[in-house]
Amino acid sequence: MASAITASTVGEFILSPKHSPDVSNKKRIHHALRLYHPDRFEIAVVAKLEGRDKEEVRELGEVVAKCLNKLLEKEN
Repeated sequence: MASAITASTVGEFILSPKHSPDVSNKKRIHHALRLYHPDRFEIAVVAKLEGRDKEEVRELGEVVAKCLNKLLEKEN
């Protein structure tokens, strides 16, 4: 499942012209990075899960955060 998440697919969503059109790409990426920051993601999402789903969701959140960092590098 994590292999389906790439910088390209994350970028398609975060940088879509339908997603916050009046906000710069860089600001959209920064906002998403705050949401997917591992510590914040752990508290807001992973901690609310039970069982084996926790580790998979944690891993997916980390993949998204890495993709967002790649997108931010391209914007700089």
